[in-house]
Amino acid sequence: MIKKILFISSLLWIGLSFIPLQRDSQELQEIIGNENVHAILKRACLDCHSYQTQWPWYSYIFPTNILIYNHVKEGREELNFHNWNTLEISKQQEKIEDILEQVEEEEMPLKSYLLIHREAQISENDLNILRNWQKEVNTKVQELENIQE
Repeated sequence: MIKKILFISSLLWIGLSFIPLQRDSQELQEIIGNENVHAILKRACLDCHSYQTQWPWYSYIFPTNILIYNHVKEGREELNFHNWNTLEISKQQEKIEDILEQVEEEEMPLKSYLLIHREAQISENDLNILRNWQKEVNTKVQELENIQE
């Protein structure tokens, strides 16, 4: 009886791995910020915050498939870099501020992501590049405000 229960449980477990989850993946065409900024975003952010997600083998096995899928879905809902160039510059400014805040407070990238993707760790040099990006966008917003006055 126990063997039968284990066999059925195993089949159910394996079957749950085949639940179809929508896994979009497409190359990001435009460069976000400058090349240095884009390189940081590609290394640390785009897997969850764009349609450029690299789905590793373990993202197809239950229950990690559901956990990873939900992380990516939530990440895209919060910020999707595929839509970056459709945002008004003032909205980009807000998003950059949010990005910096979360990176400085070590909320992003997620610690669970960093366990497997050590290359996604944000260095102090990376933070300085992101801060300079923020200054560039702030300058653009200020120039636009000056023109409108």
